[in-house]
Amino acid sequence: MLYKLNKEQYDYLMKHYFKSNEVMDINQKYSYIDVNDELSLEIQDWAQDELVSKGFNENYELNSIGKIIEEIFDIFSTEE
Repeated sequence: MLYKLNKEQYDYLMKHYFKSNEVMDINQKYSYIDVNDELSLEIQDWAQDELVSKGFNENYELNSIGKIIEEIFDIFSTEE
C-alpha cells in the first residue's frame, strides 16, 4: 500500500525506523512510501513504542516529537 508522508514524518521514519540517513528534499512537500501490510503493522507497533518512550514531556503532554510519531501511527493505521 502507498502511504503519503510530509517531510517531518518521512525524515523521522527514515532516521529512526529504517536507520537511514536518507532525507526528503527540502523543496518537496510530500513523499510516498510503498509498504506491505506486514511492514505497516510493524511500523504501527514501533510508533506505539516510540511514542511511549519519546513522545511525552514531564507533564505527560504530547511533545513535538510525539506529534510526529502520532501522525506516523495514524497514517499507517489508515486503510484506504
